[in-house]
Amino acid sequence: MSGTGSGEARAASPVERRPFGPTGRPVAAIGQGSWCIDDADRPPPAVAALRHSLDLGMNYIDTAEQ
Repeated sequence: MSGTGSGEARAASPVERRPFGPTGRPVAAIGQGSWCIDDADRPPPAVAALRHSLDLGMNYIDTAEQ
C-alpha cells in the first residue's frame, strides 16, 4: 500500500508487521487513530502526521469516530 497513492516503489518499511488473521496479510503491529480528521475539520498537524505514517509504511488506521 503506498502512502502517496502514486504506486511508486519505496524502501523497506521501518514499521513492524505481523500476519493478520486467516489471510496472513502483513499489517502494521501498531495502528494510528484518525479521530477528528474529517472533511469539516482538518487540523494540519494531524493530517501531516497521518501522511507521514503512511509514507513510513503504516497500513493499520483506526477510523472509528469514538
